[in-house]
Amino acid sequence: MSQNNNYTLIKNDRPGNMRQLEEFISKDTDKIAGRIGFIELNSGIDLHFSDITELVNERSESLSDASLTISLLLEGQVKFYMNEKPYYLGANDNDESRVAIGKIWSTTKPVRFARSFQKGRRVKKIIINIDKDWLAEMGLSETLDNSASHLDKSLFEFACSHLNYKDWIPSKQAIKAAEEIINPPHDAECMKKMVRECRAIELVTMAFEQFTKPSPAILKQRTDSKPNCRLIKVLNFIENNLNSELTLEEIAKTVGFSVSSLQRHFKTTYGSTVVEYIRKRKLELAKDAMIYEGASVTQACFIAGYSNPSSFATAFKRAFGQCPKTYSQAVAI
Repeated sequence: MSQNNNYTLIKNDRPGNMRQLEEFISKDTDKIAGRIGFIELNSGIDLHFSDITELVNERSESLSDASLTISLLLEGQVKFYMNEKPYYLGANDNDESRVAIGKIWSTTKPVRFARSFQKGRRVKKIIINIDKDWLAEMGLSETLDNSASHLDKSLFEFACSHLNYKDWIPSKQAIKAAEEIINPPHDAECMKKMVRECRAIELVTMAFEQFTKPSPAILKQRTDSKPNCRLIKVLNFIENNLNSELTLEEIAKTVGFSVSSLQRHFKTTYGSTVVEYIRKRKLELAKDAMIYEGASVTQACFIAGYSNPSSFATAFKRAFGQCPKTYSQAVAI
């Protein structure tokens, strides 16, 4: 760890060849204030995190290696370019939304990367870069056969595509993991390193779960178009009200859509209906409650909004490939 007048830099003590760190040290040290980290994890993946305020209105350029990248924006907005095509992470400057937003990116060859800085803007984010060798070690390689799971096949197909991305709305557990990467709940350096390693692997696991169902509409979405800010508000409203009985009329009115426009735009952008999305998110909350909070199947059924345990079990297995009892038993063990 090193410091200057503007920022605290957290990095490995051992020598490495991380392009992001080299580019930051050579070009961007005077552009930010706050805390920023570049760490090569023992598991073989690269972790970058930042909690910063941007000091200049400027553009920074570099060369980005091919990788599978998981990004999670906790606060602010990031505008960047890959081979001069614009991409956005977060809402636009006029949106007061504070919902965490994630994306999973795939590049199969190096790309020209450029980042726009905006004076006074706060940015808090996690970036995890994974190379194909790491994926192969995890069992995701060209040797996949017909017995491979849908997730393995979908993830492999995605990882083999260039300049592709998939949207990800992180769970509360994912947001907590990201926060603990930036601010580990320990003073000892050895514990900080272990927490960051564990939480990064947790984020990778939770992000990869997005491939349990294909989302072709998202993958086909134009990469040079700005996200529809009202749809981001829709997601934000849903995430903040998952414990309520949401209606299409209520959601549409909140963001200024008609019900028909809401359904059409949501389906086109996210590959599912609003009702299907809400149902899936509630099931994910139920699963997280069993895994991380020790909730019983009965409690999970209530969290997911089901009054009939049999209907809950059927929907849960359809969504995740296993019965809810499997998760509750795993926690008990």
